[in-house]
Amino acid sequence: MEQDQMATLNNPSDECIEVERKISLEYMELKKAEELYYKQKSRVQVIKEGDSNTSFFHKMVKVMTQRQQITRMMNEQGEMVTDIQQVGAIAVDFYTKLIGTEDPHMEHHSVKFYQGILQHRLTTDDGALLMQGITRA
Repeated sequence: MEQDQMATLNNPSDECIEVERKISLEYMELKKAEELYYKQKSRVQVIKEGDSNTSFFHKMVKVMTQRQQITRMMNEQGEMVTDIQQVGAIAVDFYTKLIGTEDPHMEHHSVKFYQGILQHRLTTDDGALLMQGITRA
């Protein structure tokens, strides 16, 4: 890759640029595959360890729990708030104000317009099936 980059710098032809672009795309795909591999490997380790009460398991649970929490938020004055009650109040306030406000960039269309662009519709029977309670198979 380094040689191709040097060739592009020395001779910035379309051919050299295309070769570098292809190599760069291939490199990014390989990096993504490597990241996915390590992510899957860590999940396999979690599954193997299971909840066998190991320190590894407890650390993983702690990390996963922390990832799923919002611990701080910025209020309307630009101040960072960390108190969980205030963070909740900021979120509720934001969405309360958001509901009912109109987006000036949003185009308004009739129901018939949306029905016209939707190719697949739920049948009445399928809708009734979705409304049934969950049962064990």
